[in-house]
Amino acid sequence: MKIYKLKNYYLPLRQAGLFFGILLLLISCDDIIFEEDISNSYVKTLAPTSGTNVKAGTISFNWEWVNDATEYQIQIASPSFNDAAQIVLDSMTTNTVYTVDLTANSYEWRIRAKNSAFETSYFTNAFTVIEE
Repeated sequence: MKIYKLKNYYLPLRQAGLFFGILLLLISCDDIIFEEDISNSYVKTLAPTSGTNVKAGTISFNWEWVNDATEYQIQIASPSFNDAAQIVLDSMTTNTVYTVDLTANSYEWRIRAKNSAFETSYFTNAFTVIEE
């Protein structure tokens, strides 16, 4: 007979547990970071552009900033990504300029923007490094 009285105490405990669970969820929502979806954004490459001949040595790769991006992935392949004999570079940066020393050869470089949840497509340019 006292068992039935114990069951009456479980209902308020369940309600209290539900209340505290919802309260915890609401408090925790302040810690959730929402990232903007940049997957349809465009990374405008500035240099070197496709078809460009540049002198061997230190080469600067430049692109425009993408809103809501926190970093960029830059890759360089020789002679191209479809027929790569060598991946020369695969690096992350928070800047919109990256410098690399390259010798005479044909190359492709590509860049994409990223944040903690999304990334753009790669944007690719082919160029040739010539001897001075």
